[in-house]
Amino acid sequence: MLLSIVIATSLLALLLALLKRRKVGIITLSLSLIVGFTIGQTWFLETLTGYLDLKPYVETPAWGEKNAIIVLGSGTTKWPDATPNKTSGPTVTNNLYGSVRTLEAARLYTDCRSQEGRICRLILSGGDPARTGISEAEVMKRTLVAIGTIKATADQGASLPNTPEGEIVLESESRNTFQNARFSGELIRPENYNKIYLVTSSIHMKRAQLFFRHFGVATIPAPSDIPLARAGWRGFTTNAGQADAALHEITGVLQYSMYNRLGRNPPPIAVIEQSEPPHE
Repeated sequence: MLLSIVIATSLLALLLALLKRRKVGIITLSLSLIVGFTIGQTWFLETLTGYLDLKPYVETPAWGEKNAIIVLGSGTTKWPDATPNKTSGPTVTNNLYGSVRTLEAARLYTDCRSQEGRICRLILSGGDPARTGISEAEVMKRTLVAIGTIKATADQGASLPNTPEGEIVLESESRNTFQNARFSGELIRPENYNKIYLVTSSIHMKRAQLFFRHFGVATIPAPSDIPLARAGWRGFTTNAGQADAALHEITGVLQYSMYNRLGRNPPPIAVIEQSEPPHE
């Protein structure tokens, strides 16, 4: 988004110069250079992420008796087929952020199941907006099978030995974060969970939690990764890319607020806050 603005304003400045409107062209080019310089600065990224209120890493989760771990997909990658006579279909994997989220979900899920008497449900949420032919939820499930977190079986598809059926749930219809919250909420609300952890990137967490609350689900943030500003010219492009992602999230939050005011969002559902089980 930010880089596109810089390129567009630079091209506009060139066009104005060709049309002999040099003064306006110089002003436009100056603004473009200022924006281009600013987006890679550490203070600019820190300002944007400050608005997003990045959450800390969950080192030791506080599990309840009945727990849900929601993992949001982040896109998939369809690899070029370099294998002749391949019959198993295209190779589709998580993208970078999706991989990190899946691994963090595996850590949390393994920790939950290691504690005796806990019910732990893993909800993988993500459709196929990239049109690779495989949903993000399915790709995450395959990754969890590959690393041994869950075990694929012929009769149950994806489950673990000696665990209740349905402990691994795939939500494969959503195409964006708002739908992640909407469709996952339909699976979550009837279940009366004590703890609901939400796994996504820290930069994405504020918007995701906002949407889940809209659909009646209060979540505990469990960020999988965090953007860190890098000083010096070597960090310029990294900072610019992360600033662009942060601005996208801020724009999404503002759009949500505006749509609420205009009545374009469905009515919010009353939030049932998470509760501890009664103690004897």
